[in-house]
Amino acid sequence: MKAIRSAAILLCLVACGGTPATTPTADAAADATPVDVKDAAADAGSDGATADAAPDFAVADVQAQGADHWCGTLATALCGSAKACCTGAAPANCEASWQKACSKAGFADLDDAILASKVTMAEADKSACLQGLHAAAGACDKQGVSRAMASCLRAWRDPAAIGANCAAPVDVACASGKGRCSAKTPDIYVCTEAATAGQACSATVPCAVSLECLDGALTRAKTCGMPGSTCNLSDKCWDGWACDNGACKKQDKLAPASCADDAACPGTHQCSGGACMPKLCL
Repeated sequence: MKAIRSAAILLCLVACGGTPATTPTADAAADATPVDVKDAAADAGSDGATADAAPDFAVADVQAQGADHWCGTLATALCGSAKACCTGAAPANCEASWQKACSKAGFADLDDAILASKVTMAEADKSACLQGLHAAAGACDKQGVSRAMASCLRAWRDPAAIGANCAAPVDVACASGKGRCSAKTPDIYVCTEAATAGQACSATVPCAVSLECLDGALTRAKTCGMPGSTCNLSDKCWDGWACDNGACKKQDKLAPASCADDAACPGTHQCSGGACMPKLCL
């Protein structure tokens, strides 16, 4: 049951997190995929956060020390970047809180496989992971941080071929990115061929790791697409985006001088003590 709980929490981290687009654009991709987070990191840096806030780490060190060590590194990275939007100081208990969230997101289930070097991470994916956290935290986007954390989990790659058992009960890429480890039992995940953008998907047909199975206008008309790009049926837009005829569009709402309730604040903020504050900072 441990794997099911972790998978459910990971899904919540993504579904509860926030930033979509009218069509799969670089803005949505910045939060959703390891490939495009560099642009998002540059945007966050121009708003005040600096690249120095995101420390580097060696994959070999993580494989020697395990998921706990890595979660600590990720928490340090994002809390350093959060200072830019939280009046110069990271939120209270920032590192401890995010390290715990990191472990619950599924990293704990991956620990044995990391220590045994049964899963690997490319340098480019490692860099993209840190840049994604830096971008989301520097943009004061709490949901974006949760999404970036989930993407960091999926930066690990399982060597299993299509149809073979994965090294750990965790939803990561396999078969050189052509497959995705999917649950067959609580403790057994099998590398399943992944659908690509625009292809049909379901509970038994997963999308490639950078995509999500999105609702269409009709029930059960699900296809793979950029996370957060649509708002059909049960799909919802991320914080700071609004639904317009089934597509999510970015809002450019500015924080007012004062507020009476959350509705007056931009989507990534909430009303606290009469002022709009980033949810990441509270």
